[in-house]
Amino acid sequence: MCSSDLLVGGSLIYTVTRATPLDPVTAAGASPAATVEATHTALLPTLFLSQRLGRHVALGAGLFTEWGEHFGWPTNWPGRFIGQFVDITTATFDFSVAVRLLPFLSVGGGLDVIPGAVDLYRAANFGAAEGSLHVGMDGVGVGGNVAFLVDLVPRWLRLGVMYRSRVDLDLSGHAAISAPAELAVETGGHRQLASTTLVLPHTLAFGLAFTPGKSFTLSGDLRVTLWRDLQALTLTISDPTSATPPQSQSLALMLHNSWALRFGAELRLLGGHLHLRLGAGYDATPLPTVALGPLLPDEQRLEIAAGLGWHEHSFALDVGYMAVVLFGKTSTDPDFRARYDTNGHVLSVSLTVRFGGVGRHIRHEEPRPEVEEPPPRRSW
Repeated sequence: MCSSDLLVGGSLIYTVTRATPLDPVTAAGASPAATVEATHTALLPTLFLSQRLGRHVALGAGLFTEWGEHFGWPTNWPGRFIGQFVDITTATFDFSVAVRLLPFLSVGGGLDVIPGAVDLYRAANFGAAEGSLHVGMDGVGVGGNVAFLVDLVPRWLRLGVMYRSRVDLDLSGHAAISAPAELAVETGGHRQLASTTLVLPHTLAFGLAFTPGKSFTLSGDLRVTLWRDLQALTLTISDPTSATPPQSQSLALMLHNSWALRFGAELRLLGGHLHLRLGAGYDATPLPTVALGPLLPDEQRLEIAAGLGWHEHSFALDVGYMAVVLFGKTSTDPDFRARYDTNGHVLSVSLTVRFGGVGRHIRHEEPRPEVEEPPPRRSW
């Protein structure tokens, strides 16, 4: 039997990051400097389409956002020379195929096409006067993914394993340097060419689902992200109207590999129509404190989530809420020390519609033959 599933949804994200600059006197115990805030609201769409080709093969396509960064600080705050605004946006277009090789084993894989864009502002110190640097770049990268789904104990215990490859986003665009009039000639006074390579790391994920009965499921997963591939971000700026050699600036990141844990439970009531869910998670940051700064104020984080869904014969509506708390951390960067605290809220809604296969419910305990992707994650 052939059938199609369409999932349309999105997540509304709201985050607040607070930074308290520290000077040597403050760090020794004096009153802290004024705290500033960076708030961000974003709507992230999600779209998945799957098509079964018989009982053992399925095709899939999807659109989601997995990586991103957005911070905008006040124009006059002390950290403006390190970073004032950054927006890193990526979208993943996934095309995949899944095959049930054995009654207890399914394998899937596909191609990831990832367009990305970076928008960056920071103040520039010219001594007696200030200027600014604005960089805008975009590009497209290509990667791949493969996954396995194994019924360790039929109807009781399932294991999923997923690998997503590293993607090198070669970004190019323009840079504009704003400077006092007397320095405009030295800085070019016009748009220049800019380029960099943004590395999206290898990712491994392992998940277990335990279903002791038709109405209850416990699940957990471990995700390992190999951020060590991204040790520095190098920006190259060149003047197309001049023979001056390109200039490069590097931002040391010194990232290390990180891991994340997720645990969840789902209870199905009213004949499988009503789904109640609870979950919790913990993410370890890949960022050392010496690289913690205005453009990357990442910290360890704790997530608490709840959701519910209503599933009928040919459609399912699911909603969820997640609170994200990032533990406060103080940067040890000698150029700009500050304490950063972040919290966020995520509201998600999705609608799944099944075409064909009339009379079959969209239910957790009736898995599709394709290997499903893990939910998208956004970094703050």
